[in-house]
Amino acid sequence: MEAMALGAVIKDPRQNIRLQAGDVVTLLFQPYSFTVLGAARSNQEIPFEGTGVTLSQAFGRMGGLEDQRANPKGVFIFRFENPEMFDDNSSSKTPPTNKIPVIYRVDLRDPKTLFVAQNFFIEDKDVIYVSNAPLADFSKFLQAVSQIVYPIATLQSVNLLR
Repeated sequence: MEAMALGAVIKDPRQNIRLQAGDVVTLLFQPYSFTVLGAARSNQEIPFEGTGVTLSQAFGRMGGLEDQRANPKGVFIFRFENPEMFDDNSSSKTPPTNKIPVIYRVDLRDPKTLFVAQNFFIEDKDVIYVSNAPLADFSKFLQAVSQIVYPIATLQSVNLLR
């Protein structure tokens, strides 16, 4: 029994073998997906077609970045790549899964990135992480402090009115 992705058969005509009497073909639907985490509009797993989706299309499907929280210079794509993409030295350090973890950093403040995003294809099981802007964490701190201080200030102002 041999398993092969339909995309491989379509791309390489040599893989398109003729069926013979008695052959059994089993088709499995295995949807592709990528996961979005961090300061995006929604954190979710997003399915996509086997033909692929570009990074710019992925941004559209995830609803973009959260304007008040996201750091446009801190968008990361986490992926496991084949060792053949790298020099021979890295293949000696290949983990047991035979894939090398790679992190791509995207700076959305650079207009050239938008052109690159149209040709960078998202792969199955990629994770897109959008980091918080530096001031977003400070803003969270101020909100936490104001929730503590505001009731005390209100209580003091009520006591002063008496």
